[in-house]
Amino acid sequence: MANLSARERVLGDLFDLRQDFDHVFRRLFKHSGSPAGSSESLLAVVPPIETWVDTEDKEFHLTIPLPGLKPEEININLQGNRLTFSGEQKDEKDETGKHYLEREVSYSRFLRSVTLPDGVVGEKLTAELKDGVLKITAPINASALPRKIEVKGLQKAKSTGA
Repeated sequence: MANLSARERVLGDLFDLRQDFDHVFRRLFKHSGSPAGSSESLLAVVPPIETWVDTEDKEFHLTIPLPGLKPEEININLQGNRLTFSGEQKDEKDETGKHYLEREVSYSRFLRSVTLPDGVVGEKLTAELKDGVLKITAPINASALPRKIEVKGLQKAKSTGA
């Protein structure tokens, strides 16, 4: 019987620990100015990136989904081979008396940095925002692209039978 009681206490402690974590996360992601009980939350803003190299066209590509942003709300800087992009989407104040039940759209600042691979010609970077996706492209020096190296074997010299 004592063993069953100890097991129930451990399970109860684990359940309490999960409730404590849930409470901490709810507090962390609430707007500081939101009324208690509101489901408006501030999601962590770290836009995902995707980078790839097109070896056929000899180009570096980077895409970042930035829905709802305008080109003037995005800053892109290049220092050495470090590309940094940042921006801010401001919440347009809505005075119509809306009471959101759910709101997962985040209005805040973001900042990301990427180290460009060797051979990317940073001086020729181009950036275009289309359909909520920022596309950054730059040419790559041909010498920086991977190339196949042929492996040759050594052949023994033929000896003449004298």
